[in-house]
Amino acid sequence: MRPAAILAIVSDIVINDHHVILEFGSGNSTVFAARALSHHGIRGHVHSVDHDPAWAALTARAIARESLQPWASVTCAPLVDGWYDKLRLPTVEAIDLLVVDGPPAFERGTETAREPALDVFRERLSPNATIVLDDSWRRGEKRVMAGWQQRHGIEWPDHRGGLAVARMTAASPSTIERGSSLTTVSDTDRASVHTL
Repeated sequence: MRPAAILAIVSDIVINDHHVILEFGSGNSTVFAARALSHHGIRGHVHSVDHDPAWAALTARAIARESLQPWASVTCAPLVDGWYDKLRLPTVEAIDLLVVDGPPAFERGTETAREPALDVFRERLSPNATIVLDDSWRRGEKRVMAGWQQRHGIEWPDHRGGLAVARMTAASPSTIERGSSLTTVSDTDRASVHTL
């Protein structure tokens, strides 16, 4: 993850006082997010998931080296049918920040590998959660965003710099037209989007 993307995540944690962070794809972002929680006295936790045992261990060692274990942990969940083994995912509720930077989605046939993240965890998001999708400039991530928009009512405007950020908001219910049918969108299905 690029430094500007990490800065956006850390800023979102501090500005919005996020406590429960679920991250797919561990690394520097995990450490910086844990530092932000620790430094600002936020009683929160980064639950990071990685498919690669060596990379997960490297991130866990970085967390331990800085004594950040109270603020971050890494779960190794191997890929099953292209996405993380659901039986190995952390059990978290009221997720304030969902960071999607994994699994790898750059090879042919894996372009939409990140799509299950919101489908699986949508019901566990807090009402004002932030959703971050890295590499949003790629064709696969654009398809992921379109799918999330269709299924979850999240609108993604122009997204420069390869990072798309959506903030869920508690808005009044409204009805939008999709094709020939009308769909009611609940308060938590409405989202305003911020782009970095």
